[in-house]
Amino acid sequence: MRKRSVPKKVNLQQGTARLQGRDPKSKNPQYEETVLKIKLGLVISFRSGQLALLPPSMASRACNQAEKAGGQGSNKAFKGLTSSEGTTAGSSRRLLATMSFLIRPWAKRDIRDVMRLVKELAVSHNALHQVRTSPEALQKDGFEKDAIFGYLVAEVPPAQKSKDGHTIIGYQFHYLTYCTWDGPILFGEDLYVMPEFRGRGIGTALLNHAAKITLEKGCSQFRFISAEKPQATADFFHKRGAVDVTLRDNWHIIRTDRDPLVKLVEDAAAKPNPVSLQL
Repeated sequence: MRKRSVPKKVNLQQGTARLQGRDPKSKNPQYEETVLKIKLGLVISFRSGQLALLPPSMASRACNQAEKAGGQGSNKAFKGLTSSEGTTAGSSRRLLATMSFLIRPWAKRDIRDVMRLVKELAVSHNALHQVRTSPEALQKDGFEKDAIFGYLVAEVPPAQKSKDGHTIIGYQFHYLTYCTWDGPILFGEDLYVMPEFRGRGIGTALLNHAAKITLEKGCSQFRFISAEKPQATADFFHKRGAVDVTLRDNWHIIRTDRDPLVKLVEDAAAKPNPVSLQL
């Protein structure tokens, strides 16, 4: 008697995107791609950006129920799946809203898309006038000499492109630095996902990949700047083990821009310290 294999449990509560109320019978490329993946037993996109392998029985039932849902809406498509098969009623209702995406290091071909997203982020903070970098500067500093910084980009398939036709829909910026107390650390300044793609685990996946880079480079910490209010960051960053050191330790980031730096150096040259002349 052949021993029946027990499929590995899949915990979908770890992250599927929110359902957006689409009719599963509509001619929607994203829905059709999802159903195709279900038929093949190859889905689900977790918030970490990884794929889970569904047991064939679960994949078949999920597909059949999705196709039978008709005009009832995709929120009822997976109602019959049980927790013993690796899902729950709450999480199963969100399966059809999952989307495929890839998190990868940036390449030269991404420069203009990264610049576009950098400007989008600046606009959201009413700070576009402060953006002084350019595609040419990113090309030179990022690829034509030893770069101390890097970008992670989030990319979706052409079938899931943005309403403006973009497939690079998010990024995370980081660079290596050093702390006299803790040694090497990875510092992140930007984490951005286009508004129409938020709530699908892409920001979490970018953060997870940055954490992986932090460990791979032997860093003790991943530090980053957040321009949001403490309450807004709590739901995203704090749940992932981050702490606001300004609130906890009263540390502040102090910045001196180029013009004050020039004045500082010029003033120092005009009025040299007698002690410094002896060094």
